[in-house]
Amino acid sequence: MWESIREQLATEPGPLAPRTAAPARPRWRGLVAAAVAGILIGGASVAVITGQDTPEQVVASAALSPLPEGPDRGGSQAEATLNRADDGYTVTVTATNLAGPEGFYEVWLLSPDDSGLIALGSLGPGETEATFPVPPGVDLQTFTAVDVSDEPLDGDPGHSTVSVLRGTLTT
Repeated sequence: MWESIREQLATEPGPLAPRTAAPARPRWRGLVAAAVAGILIGGASVAVITGQDTPEQVVASAALSPLPEGPDRGGSQAEATLNRADDGYTVTVTATNLAGPEGFYEVWLLSPDDSGLIALGSLGPGETEATFPVPPGVDLQTFTAVDVSDEPLDGDPGHSTVSVLRGTLTT
């Protein structure tokens, strides 16, 4: 048995040659390379997280005005924009000179024939501009109008039927 082991060892490669030291490089080159890599990776991460790769594009807009049968709450300079970004659509509502609501202002997408509506979110007290994400899967060919309603603080998530401003999105 020992003879088999000796034969096998004789056919195995010998020990490796001693390693020679690599030529010395200035340490600052490695530090600079690491710093540059960190800056590039950090900047790319921030751009992805904050969505700075592709800015939102306005794809449609609407002048929002009071409804003839609705309450006059002002808002003579009001508009809505439909915006497209890499991660979906948003609606931005801007309404200046809008009087305080009796409850709170809710922003809706609705079909022009009032057959369906989607709540997007509320305008905070004194807020003149807000942007709301459009839920994925919403058919923007059907829901082409923007409505701002005065909603009472009653816990009912449905539309109060008190529309303050409305307009149809057009390209």
